[in-house]
Amino acid sequence: MTGYQEDRLRRRMRRYLSPKVLIIDEMGYQPFAPAAAKLFFQLITARYERSRS
Repeated sequence: MTGYQEDRLRRRMRRYLSPKVLIIDEMGYQPFAPAAAKLFFQLITARYERSRS
């Protein structure tokens, strides 16, 4: 992953971590690529950890 891609990912994650409530709809409607599933898991984990602190 290039530095540019890492920065985009970091900014995107920050965008989804900031709201108090994140509504996720249509999950499982289409299959996830393994990399996308890993990123989704990281997002959910990060939101959970932030809520616990």
